[in-house]
Amino acid sequence: MKSESINEEDIFRNAIQFEDRDEQANYVKKACGNDIELHKAVEALLQHHHESSILDAPALESGLIYKTIPITEEPGKCTSSAGMRQI
Repeated sequence: MKSESINEEDIFRNAIQFEDRDEQANYVKKACGNDIELHKAVEALLQHHHESSILDAPALESGLIYKTIPITEEPGKCTSSAGMRQI
């Protein structure tokens, strides 16, 4: 049975304040007490939080090749055939 005073989201938010995963685990264990279902729910949130994401990897390590295009426009110059004309 879940405690009415604190829920898995509250415990999760508090747990991620600890950088060390052992400290997180100790906090979750204490916060959940004997509520096994609450403990499992919080652990699932933490596991999802710690899974690596494409957003975690630096862009250059993603294997994508980027093409750089030199900038040739200058202030006051026409940037395209439909662009502004020099006055």
